[in-house]
Amino acid sequence: MNIYQHPPRNRAIEILQECGLPHTDLNESSFQDFLGCGSKDKPDGIIGLEQYGEDGLLRSLAITASARNKGCAKGLVLELEALAESRGIRHLYLLTNTAEDFFLQLGYRIVERQRVSDAIKNTQEFSALCPWDTTLMRKSF
Repeated sequence: MNIYQHPPRNRAIEILQECGLPHTDLNESSFQDFLGCGSKDKPDGIIGLEQYGEDGLLRSLAITASARNKGCAKGLVLELEALAESRGIRHLYLLTNTAEDFFLQLGYRIVERQRVSDAIKNTQEFSALCPWDTTLMRKSF
């Protein structure tokens, strides 16, 4: 699966909408740290990274229905982790309602929401966009 940086913003938003994931807080510069998989013109999946010092937020792993179970999701996560590590991120967090098992298989662990840095707590995704009962997970490098 072809993985690359900077998928087209409009297509990324389409995928986020298709998957029911938040996107209203994302602006043009937010997509500089997104990766895509598949065709560069029309990606089948996306993932984003937000960096806050040594903490990072894995943002919006979203795969189109037709591309699921073909390696795109795992490839995107592994590539994003490599990017995060190269930038000095030591702890990568994510919020999910549906993919706990997938991320557990990749070495992420469930953590209590109050056990996260203020930088992550203050993100729009953490503080406003995702419901309080959304599962918080972390992987440390």
